[in-house]
Amino acid sequence: MGVDRVTAQNIKVVMIDRAGLPPSAQALQALAAEPDLLAAAGLAEPERFFTMLRAQGLNCRGLPLPDHARLDTLPWPTTERTVLLTEKDAVKLAPVRVPAGQTVWVVALDFQLPRALVDEIDQALHACLPYKPAR
Repeated sequence: MGVDRVTAQNIKVVMIDRAGLPPSAQALQALAAEPDLLAAAGLAEPERFFTMLRAQGLNCRGLPLPDHARLDTLPWPTTERTVLLTEKDAVKLAPVRVPAGQTVWVVALDFQLPRALVDEIDQALHACLPYKPAR
């Protein structure tokens, strides 16, 4: 397949939420005023996540975690005031583990495959079908 694969340009930070509040782009803008944020990510390439946050104007330090890291114990100091997490990591963090005075924000990412890649996948799947449905 000769189509460009997914790159950072296909993923963007769209919303951020905190403690049961609905996600909003306004919250993301408000965080841009925070002087010292910690972003933690248990991804294969956590630096891409940190780069996306910085591209949105967030002044954050990155804390790379192992891919699929467990969050049974906090991997960051309890003295951190504000922590940003991927949705993937946030589901592993029990709210009772967040110390008083610390706010954890969940970053929602909007992921869009390039149209050419979607079309290529569609053609490949269509070619595999024993019958040919109308398009």
